[in-house]
Amino acid sequence: MIEKKIVIGKLDILEDGQLQVRQDTVYTEDGVESFRKYHRLVLSPGDDIKDYDKKIQDVAGIIWTKEVVDEFKRKQEGNQLPISVLGVH
Repeated sequence: MIEKKIVIGKLDILEDGQLQVRQDTVYTEDGVESFRKYHRLVLSPGDDIKDYDKKIQDVAGIIWTKEVVDEFKRKQEGNQLPISVLGVH
């Protein structure tokens, strides 16, 4: 019987508080891993993570203090280009 399980293969914390996540989808047959697929995503401080793995929620709960979330949002707002620079009228 083939079984499929999704696990967190890697979780990196960036300096600005973003979480880089590698989700591994592991396929096993009769208890032996047959292959593995990878999916990567980046979560930013303040993102809604209620539907993500508990490990991600736990790490974000520690790392994403109010100060970290506020600083991340402040920097993101400072990186916004005016619409005129983007060529949109």
